[in-house]
Amino acid sequence: MHSRILVIVKDRDFSRVLDPLLDLNDMVAVRAEGFCEAQAATVGAPIDAVILQTAAWDTIPAAHFFNWVRSLTAHQYTPLVLLTGESGLDEDEAIGAIACGARIFRCPRELSSLVRHLEDATAHRRAA
Repeated sequence: MHSRILVIVKDRDFSRVLDPLLDLNDMVAVRAEGFCEAQAATVGAPIDAVILQTAAWDTIPAAHFFNWVRSLTAHQYTPLVLLTGESGLDEDEAIGAIACGARIFRCPRELSSLVRHLEDATAHRRAA
C-alpha cells in the first residue's frame, strides 16, 4: 500500500531531489502550493504524512499550518516534517514546528534520513 505524503515546497529543486526518493520507497507525493490548497488536500483524502518546506508561504509560518493539521482529529499523530535548505533555519520557525511535533530535516543532506523517518512513522501510525 502506498503512503500518501502531502508535499508543500516552494523550491522546485527540492522536488527534483525528493520525488525520486519517495517513488523508490513506495510513497506518493500529493502536491499543494497554496495554504488553502494544502488544507483541502489534508481533509480531502487520506494523508499519511506532511512535508513542508521552510518559507513555502511568505506570510504564513509553518507552525500555523502544523497547528491547524494537529487540530484535526484524524491528524493528531500524523508525522510532520519541516524541510530546510543547507543554509539553516529561523529559530522561531524551528521552535514552532517542534512544538507541533514536527521533525526537521535538511535537503539534500538528510533526505535518506527523512525517508527512513517517514517509513517508520507511517508504519507505526497505521499499526495504531
